Amino acid sequence: MLHYKIIHEFPLELVSETGGTKVSIYQKTHLSNPDNLQDPIRFKNTIKEVEERLAGDPLKETIIQSLESLLEDRSFWNTTGVGMALFIDERDFMIYKLSADVENVHHVGNHFYFLPLLNYVDALDHAYVLDINKDRFSLFDGSMQELQPVELPEEAGEDFYALYERERESAVNFGSYKGVGNAAFHGNKSKSEEEDKDVERYFRHIDHFLKGFLKPHQSIVLSAVPAVRDKFMQVTKLPVLDDFIPKSKGTIDEREYMELFRAVLQKEDTLRKDALKATLEESSNRNNLITDTREIERLIEEGRVQTLYISSSMSAYAKTNPERIRQTNRLTLGVIGKGGHFYTVDHDLLSEERPFAATLRF
Repeated sequence: MLHYKIIHEFPLELVSETGGTKVSIYQKTHLSNPDNLQDPIRFKNTIKEVEERLAGDPLKETIIQSLESLLEDRSFWNTTGVGMALFIDERDFMIYKLSADVENVHHVGNHFYFLPLLNYVDALDHAYVLDINKDRFSLFDGSMQELQPVELPEEAGEDFYALYERERESAVNFGSYKGVGNAAFHGNKSKSEEEDKDVERYFRHIDHFLKGFLKPHQSIVLSAVPAVRDKFMQVTKLPVLDDFIPKSKGTIDEREYMELFRAVLQKEDTLRKDALKATLEESSNRNNLITDTREIERLIEEGRVQTLYISSSMSAYAKTNPERIRQTNRLTLGVIGKGGHFYTVDHDLLSEERPFAATLRF
């Protein structure tokens, strides 16, 4: 039996996997009682349908037992959000909690079914929150539904005083004052100069630690009063978003704090999508955009496509033209396999007749 893992970003590593039995389940879920009571009931019915599809498959027992174990996990069903995407095969059991509704559908085949997830490829619905002050910091793993505290090792130095106590004591020469973190420090500079120096040193420590602790592409939302935020931005090389939460966590109501966090993500997501549209338009204006699907498929096979654009309405198109599902799978698998990228975009340049566009490597 496999145990599930919650993931917070589009599972790009699974896109190119083919072969063996792979089950994909999409289900609309609910945030609160009593609506969420129907979610495990619907999932139970889905398990029965998947079991029928797996008749005679050697992985049937492992997959069904794993799904039934999830069915009995009350803590999971109490925190599902508004939708989920589930992927399971002989090695992996992953659940992607969604921030928007999804149609109830499941798929059994030799590859995972990603069409309902296309609009999540470049969506910003997850980020880390760095709650920071002059003498301490905390890290939270954030989605549109919740913030979960991240357990950090001792060397993270979440508390300034504990991190630098010994060094500060050994630096004594004359005079004294209460510095950052209420730690006594002695020196020949003014109190404000020494405090600024200590804060900068601490912020550089945080920046260095998190660069090694987090993956390079993971976005970070700062939670800090403006003066502290400005100071940290002067020293950091982390992928910190420009917009921020101008409060420290714990100083305001949790619901209000989550609303501020969501607003930051939504603003950044809008900016990214606008930039993507502008890039698409620029390529079109320069006659560098290819929109013929057969030509795109040929160029992908030759490894010449750098970026594949897919209409954000693809799921709707696929309802009336199932061939679009197969085309989308072939093109996305192909471009990823050749080291390219793909994005979904809402633009007039893409239509039901021409739902794909591509730019080439130069």
